[in-house]
Amino acid sequence: KQMSMVLPPRKDLRLIFMYHRVVEKLPDGLHDPAMFVTADTLEMHIREIKRQFEIVAIDDIISADGMGKRVCAFTFDDGWHDNYDCAFAVLKKHRVPATIFIPVNIVSLQQTFWFQNLWELASQVVLHDHRELFIDYFRKHAPSWRRTGIGLEQIYALANELKKLPARKLDTIVLKGYDLLGVKPSSSSTVMKWEQIREMGQSGITFGSHGLHHN
Repeated sequence: KQMSMVLPPRKDLRLIFMYHRVVEKLPDGLHDPAMFVTADTLEMHIREIKRQFEIVAIDDIISADGMGKRVCAFTFDDGWHDNYDCAFAVLKKHRVPATIFIPVNIVSLQQTFWFQNLWELASQVVLHDHRELFIDYFRKHAPSWRRTGIGLEQIYALANELKKLPARKLDTIVLKGYDLLGVKPSSSSTVMKWEQIREMGQSGITFGSHGLHHN
């Protein structure tokens, strides 16, 4: 697909592009499309953005030399393992500086985010037709959730309702949902490892804090 950018006529434009996950292939089943781009799409973005911008490190975006200059920075939230597995090669190929914001207390741990587990559970529920069990369970924790089915908008709405609960409860609530429905959560790690972070840092990728646990 071609990327179309409609920009204001200003020549001194500063933009920050924010990504989350970069994958070789978009996941099957129900998932949050706002969280994903493919590696090919990221590469296309970089090519097109370079036509109109100079891509700089985020620390340099305010202090870019001269007037009349269009500059932008690339950032990635959450420190997903695929930032190393997929995005890193694209960034190196095109010599693009980037900053990744990581939840520092779960780096290298075999741990997943509650909202990731929620989407994966919903996808499994649709696959195995456990919709009513899913709805009955989560309406106890999010009574304001409008339960019109299980689809993209409904899971967005459920996640927003769950965010109103204390952060320390969210992992427990979602994982108990897996137990109730007889579904196993993914065992894969969400966040990259410290050695991967060090390797990326040696290639010019910078890192910042995205909280301790991202809850």
